[in-house]
Amino acid sequence: MGQIIIKKAMALFFVLVFLTGCSSTKLPQEESSSSIPVLDEEQETDFSMPENTIIGTVSHGPSIETQYEEDGITPLPFEYNGGIFSLPYEVSVEGVSTNIGFLVFWDGTPVAYDVGDGTEASYCHTFTQNEKKEKLSFSIRFTPTGRAGERHTLTVASIYNPDYKPDMKNSSSYGAYHNIVCCVRPVYLSVDPPVSSSQSETFHTVKELTVTEEELTHDFLEKNLSVLYGMRELTMETLDKQVYFADLINGELVFDNYAISNEPVSAELCLCGTDGKSYAVTLYLDHQPVCETQRLTVHKGKITRLSVSIDPAVIKDSSTAYFVAVPLDEEDSVNVVKSRSILLYK
Repeated sequence: MGQIIIKKAMALFFVLVFLTGCSSTKLPQEESSSSIPVLDEEQETDFSMPENTIIGTVSHGPSIETQYEEDGITPLPFEYNGGIFSLPYEVSVEGVSTNIGFLVFWDGTPVAYDVGDGTEASYCHTFTQNEKKEKLSFSIRFTPTGRAGERHTLTVASIYNPDYKPDMKNSSSYGAYHNIVCCVRPVYLSVDPPVSSSQSETFHTVKELTVTEEELTHDFLEKNLSVLYGMRELTMETLDKQVYFADLINGELVFDNYAISNEPVSAELCLCGTDGKSYAVTLYLDHQPVCETQRLTVHKGKITRLSVSIDPAVIKDSSTAYFVAVPLDEEDSVNVVKSRSILLYK
């Protein structure tokens, strides 16, 4: 794809088939004049819309003007000059929408950030407003890591309606919710960042994980990848063209939800395909990273498998589980992958 990165990340949200936390953030007073539209309660629970109906569009990106290289399409890096890195950010919403959450990554690792003076740092901020307005403006603020003279990658991923969770009574699926849209920008460190106390804080509530590599078999292709990607003719040769992902629970393909017992649950993400591609992979529970980010590399003819053991004690009643894989290769940086949201419930 090259280094073509559009100025605003954009997506159309569709109602595909409805079979059925972030921290809620209040902006500082001077920034609260615009926000993301939200459906009223009656509309939120009305899933009677036909398939493939467009229910809204969301685009987001830096609100300051981006400078480009001579090719006119490759953005020049934003410059960090010390203290807290602050990037003015803007979200535009058209049509029907609910709440929008944002995850931020620094070189693929989740970042706790605040959105303005007086707001608390969180790995996910979600914005909702009863009044239907088209734009939301805030700042993404955090202390970066690295050394002067280095170039780093900032990734901002929006999640559509992160507050939604199936209750297993009236709904059992996430439908079109929890889709992500990403915006990627390079950042150049002109000075050494200070050591922030927040950088040493741990979010690793899940510590048992393994990374393994095994032979890719036709059985794995047929039972997992072909089903997930809807490709009957998926072959070993096809895998050379891109990277494929399979998210499993206890080694099995699971759709929508999974009832847990008192035994640990193994959440797994399997990668296979184009040789040499690398990703930073993190497991999330309720939109919070819960394990140390793993750097995984794909090898031809192999399955690279990250298995994270989840103690049921960390789940109160239910949790939304998913992986986020951020490409570490610059030419693939915009191709961030989020696995399907799966409800783990007791």
